Amino acid sequence: MIMLSPLMKPFTSASFNKANCYANLGEFEKAIETYLETLYFEEPEPITYYYVAECFEKLEQFENAITYYRKAIKLDPEFADAWLEPAWLTIP
Repeated sequence: MIMLSPLMKPFTSASFNKANCYANLGEFEKAIETYLETLYFEEPEPITYYYVAECFEKLEQFENAITYYRKAIKLDPEFADAWLEPAWLTIP
């Protein structure tokens, strides 16, 4: 079992890791699909919503990105990056 950080629960999802691979390859549509699959089969984690948002942001689908950043914040109101990213998207 791998610990991502001392503050996070153990997270060993194969679909989450697969989605990360897609995102790292720049295949953001496939990454989103796979992250959403992770959310369907497992208990939602703020980091998963955050990564979905990042993928939407890379695709310039900013409204979708903001929606998923908000979902991450709802699960973890202290997730600073999830607060900052939507702020950057709304600056003209």
